[in-house]
Amino acid sequence: MKDMVRLAVTLTITVLALALLATADVPQMINYQGRLTDSTGVSVPDGNYSVTFRIYEDSVTTDSLWGEGRLLTVKDGLFSVILGSIVPFSEGLFSDSNRWLGIQVGLDPEISPRTKLTSVAYAYHALRSDTAGFALSPGNGWVDDGAVVRLGAC
Repeated sequence: MKDMVRLAVTLTITVLALALLATADVPQMINYQGRLTDSTGVSVPDGNYSVTFRIYEDSVTTDSLWGEGRLLTVKDGLFSVILGSIVPFSEGLFSDSNRWLGIQVGLDPEISPRTKLTSVAYAYHALRSDTAGFALSPGNGWVDDGAVVRLGAC
């Protein structure tokens, strides 16, 4: 009897764990890499730099939609950072197709020009294929019979 209870508890925990994994969201962070240079294009000396990242709705506005600052280790001018890991992105931050990244090192003015954030190929494909409009578009094999959507002959 005890073995049956253990088995039932183990199965329940396993099912719950799998359900949590199945509903896990895509991480709401951006991996960003860059190279810091001086005004002549020479890499800055190795060291730690205070850097503030901000996201804007366009390339010129002064009010940011999001921002976080951090101390970055720079080697040969190169750095890597996970944006959104300190200050999470708001739910609708990327609901508009135009977002711009501003970077400020220390107390210097923000680096100009800002960088336009764009999607990568597989993310663009995932967005397109994860919509009902794409699923029902002609030529993809799905047929809408009014009350039933089914996979037709391809």
